[in-house]
Amino acid sequence: MEVEILGLTDDVDTDFLILYLESKRRSGGGPVTSFTRTGNQALVTFENLSGFCMPHTRFTQSPETSEDCFILWT
Repeated sequence: MEVEILGLTDDVDTDFLILYLESKRRSGGGPVTSFTRTGNQALVTFENLSGFCMPHTRFTQSPETSEDCFILWT
């Protein structure tokens, strides 16, 4: 399953984001097999997310900013 993330800012650490995406409890995700970040976007491939259903997620990146990040589950 591939996921597109839009609206990333430079202060979002790639390793932290991958840990978040792999956390079943926090994001509902699972093991990441591929992660490509280009500017303010990222493309993530998960190993297996059978039964996972979340059309899209919106979260605020940090309390210091009001900018939102969108995760599009495709």
